[in-house]
Amino acid sequence: MPEPWTSALSRLGRDLRVRQYGNGIEHVDWEIDSDPEIDGVFLLSAVTVAGVNPGKFGGSWIGTRVDSDEEFALSAMADSVQDVVADLGTAWPWGDGGGFMSVRLVDGVAMWKDRNGCTMRMGELAGIV
Repeated sequence: MPEPWTSALSRLGRDLRVRQYGNGIEHVDWEIDSDPEIDGVFLLSAVTVAGVNPGKFGGSWIGTRVDSDEEFALSAMADSVQDVVADLGTAWPWGDGGGFMSVRLVDGVAMWKDRNGCTMRMGELAGIV
């Protein structure tokens, strides 16, 4: 895996440990499907929640490239896993004002967005818990 993707995965993993709503996440499996027509890849994830059988692979089918930078790779990974996590009843991250947060790429930076439109850079949720 390219270095920017390894770093992005590490940042996403920290966020998954920082905030959870519901049962804890034991691990996330990743699958990458390549699409030669767009010269890109699609990320799928399967989430295992404590006390629940492993989930099925799913995601948002956001296309990216293997040579994407860290921010874009992080945004694609978070987007892929967020719906899978929510479907299992473990929504992350949970905004301070309530509500499931979503991922956005804002000016090339991967951000969490709450239901009020407030954003915060990924990897920095520890300061607000």
